[in-house]
Amino acid sequence: MTPDASLGTEVLRIESPDGVPGLNDWIHDAYLEDAFRFSPESAQAVIPFAQESGWGHLHPSMADPELVAETMLARHYHVPLTRCYIVVEQAKSLDADIDWGNPSLLEADFSESTLLLRSGSFSKGISVGVTDVDVRVLVSPELAGRLFRKVLRLWPAESDRWLSDLS
Repeated sequence: MTPDASLGTEVLRIESPDGVPGLNDWIHDAYLEDAFRFSPESAQAVIPFAQESGWGHLHPSMADPELVAETMLARHYHVPLTRCYIVVEQAKSLDADIDWGNPSLLEADFSESTLLLRSGSFSKGISVGVTDVDVRVLVSPELAGRLFRKVLRLWPAESDRWLSDLS
């Protein structure tokens, strides 16, 4: 079974448990979206997320941050978020325990026939039971939203706030 090509371009395919940590370059600090889909009939789980181009591997279709202002103390950016998808084939279940106040993804792990996507705060994240490892990451041409980012010049600190939801 292959993922719906309308979701986007495949940028990563994982077919063994050893490859699961490779998901981290795509999902770390990504924002989960609440439109998870699981179909027992097709044995497929689809997990949408929004990611910025400046994290991990870049894909040419992902828009870069735009500098909108500079002051003596900071640079201010508009950071576009691209809608991406994790598609899990041979899925037998999907459970989500998400703190929607902090819906960021942190890391991926695999153990005992379960793909676990850990999220921020105290929530567990998303666990997908599988019969075999067959995971793809797709990047769509759609924007999922934008952040306003302030980056301090003299101190390595930045802050984000959600600007808009384009969904």
